[in-house]
Amino acid sequence: MKTVVRVVSLPDAHPRRERFRATAPGHVDWSFFDAATTLSTEDDIAYSKHGARIAQGRELTKGEIGCFVSHHRLWKMLLASDADRMLVLEDDVFVDWPALLPILDAAFPPGMDYVRLYAKRLAPARELGWFLGKRLIQFLHYVHGTQAYLLTREGAARLTRAARSIQRPVDDFMDRAWHHGVPSFALYPFPVIELALSSSIGGLERYQSPPLSAVDRMRRVHYRLTDKVQRVLYAAREKSPAAVVRPSELSGVIPHGTPQELQRRIRAAQSVGAPAGRSSAGTSDGSFEKSSSPSETKSRPARLTR
Repeated sequence: MKTVVRVVSLPDAHPRRERFRATAPGHVDWSFFDAATTLSTEDDIAYSKHGARIAQGRELTKGEIGCFVSHHRLWKMLLASDADRMLVLEDDVFVDWPALLPILDAAFPPGMDYVRLYAKRLAPARELGWFLGKRLIQFLHYVHGTQAYLLTREGAARLTRAARSIQRPVDDFMDRAWHHGVPSFALYPFPVIELALSSSIGGLERYQSPPLSAVDRMRRVHYRLTDKVQRVLYAAREKSPAAVVRPSELSGVIPHGTPQELQRRIRAAQSVGAPAGRSSAGTSDGSFEKSSSPSETKSRPARLTR
């Protein structure tokens, strides 16, 4: 499986480029991708100012538009290449390369077309099991950020088809699995973290936009209610037996409660001297335990939530 690595960076971001270049191992084949600052005549996508005001309640900044265009171009670049998938990084990250390289070398099961390697916030999610020694998670809400993700050709094709116009930041767009149908997976702990650098897409000033008209306020309320219903229904379906994403159908994924997972927990417990049948990671049925007293425990379902 061929994976290409592209690092999104503004052409004049020399300090960021030097810092990333200094930390990247020499044997990894990667290259910078010049981030866009505006749309060009070659882009087959347009910015909808009115659509942004309805979807976001404000207009997008030039940085947000440029960020969307940059990732949209990367998706098309992947489709035009002979690569099977693309690792997209931004230049303001710290990469744990020893943890990341095995992920790049691994074959993913069909259906895992978009895998986050970083997220800016926690959100409701499903914990599907273990994959490559990490927790495999399916996010069901906005988590934001495009600092690091893996995307397959199928994922790129579906995102490109759904991106008819630019109406919201690109990370919001990619999180909306209930709209474009591309599930948002993640491997945790993340092998990539964001550095505390100033944003190039704008700060709080981006939320200062002209007020909406009465008609547009009504349209925005209707839009948000409709979107929330779709998101809630999507999350409910994915947590039910009718879920599109089913751990048992993801080859290589070890669901919680299986003999393999129990053995993994036993080995982990023995390595730290805990009782062999139970470890701090949880129980064999995939639940976490919290002691309420020395003689009793209280269990709760394992999930990542805010």
